[in-house]
Amino acid sequence: MQSMEQVHFILAQADTLALTPGAIHVWRFLIHAGSHEPWLLSRREADYAAGFKSTAARLQYVTAQTRMRQILAGYLGVDDPLALPFTRGAYGKPALGLPYQGELEFNLTHTDGYGLLAVIQAGRVGIDIEHVKPRAGITRVIRRITVEEELNWWQSLPAEEQTWAFYRLWTIKEAGLKAIGTGMALSPKCVQPELGVSRGEVRVKDTDLAGVLEFSQHRFGDHPFTLVADSIHPDRLQFLDFQAGAPRN
Repeated sequence: MQSMEQVHFILAQADTLALTPGAIHVWRFLIHAGSHEPWLLSRREADYAAGFKSTAARLQYVTAQTRMRQILAGYLGVDDPLALPFTRGAYGKPALGLPYQGELEFNLTHTDGYGLLAVIQAGRVGIDIEHVKPRAGITRVIRRITVEEELNWWQSLPAEEQTWAFYRLWTIKEAGLKAIGTGMALSPKCVQPELGVSRGEVRVKDTDLAGVLEFSQHRFGDHPFTLVADSIHPDRLQFLDFQAGAPRN
């Protein structure tokens, strides 16, 4: 199995960067008790956050939503991130609303301690991150998300590689479903990647959204993540660490 690239993130501010055609920016941000600004949530988002019973889940959601607003506002030159309007697709995938509709495409993911936001000018994009740790019932889960060829490949791996391979398959499938806009409303079995490689094609089958996309897998520490888009050029891919900018005048 081909190893995943260990990436290094560069500290940056969205309002100082140009997003050119074909480029993909992947932003990383920390999630901890002091990392969020709840006043940057819309009323709908705040009501949704209040519904979480888990403090950790609420923190992840609030931080991810506020960082998404701040980063996208930086690209668009919007003074107040709270002023950004959002709409949702048929399956709930968020997108920018008028007057910014179609100016940027993006996708958000988060796990224990970290979040990622992928941003492109146009096209489909999905991203998923996971934290690798022992998981009970992993064989049961892998059977539920894979087709026969994928399951046979996973079972043929040495036991010490199977946990990482599981998370790599999971992140490709979830990122692929997010890229086509359905999320887990469709079966992960519909997303079928090239196996054993860290970059390649992923085919979406058995749906009216069928087609071919590209994927690129990376990691930092024990956090693997997969990016899926219509086209991914490694030299146009940037990994950025979120840095809050100075207040606009």
